[in-house]
Amino acid sequence: MSLAVRRATLGDVPRMVVVKQALRLEDSDGGGFLLGTNAEGYAMLVTVGEAWVLTADELVVGFSIALPDPVVRQSDVWTRRAEVVWEPGFTVEESGVIGYFDQLAVLPPWRRHPRTIALAVRPVLALLLGGCTDLFATTVREPVENRAAWPLLERVGFRRVGRIDEVYPEVGPLVSDLHHVTGAVARERLAVVRAGASATGRSLVAP
Repeated sequence: MSLAVRRATLGDVPRMVVVKQALRLEDSDGGGFLLGTNAEGYAMLVTVGEAWVLTADELVVGFSIALPDPVVRQSDVWTRRAEVVWEPGFTVEESGVIGYFDQLAVLPPWRRHPRTIALAVRPVLALLLGGCTDLFATTVREPVENRAAWPLLERVGFRRVGRIDEVYPEVGPLVSDLHHVTGAVARERLAVVRAGASATGRSLVAP
């Protein structure tokens, strides 16, 4: 079986929706989705964000998405930042270049494949190449924990910097942790990851 990582296209959107629908976050299996994104939403993310897919024999079996500064500043994540309960002492220069790691989804049979590392890292690399100074991500803590992105967050150097409480009609009360890493730290961490991948003959860059 041939696995590859490449940039997502609008033609991938129907399959991205299928992958998302197969990953419901209903128990403690480690990852999935509580909130939905429909085909229109994914088409928008593919168009304006850094969206990448993992394919197995050309069939999309996973995807990752990160949002660049202009998109982040128009999102709910940014407009509701005043509602975040920040960790004491945390500050960020709002005039910097902000990025946001939005989604990581991989069907179970391929979650532990080395190519999933490339899938997770590739949109982050793209933001860093674009001059990103601060990267954020959120992970659901309650009503169930979504641990799918934890290995990536740890690898890149993210740390928890706050919490936001929300209410959605689909699921009710929702508590999410907010994570942050500076662009400088992320670049250092990913340089180590890339060196390790090169040493084993693998690549973090498509195909």
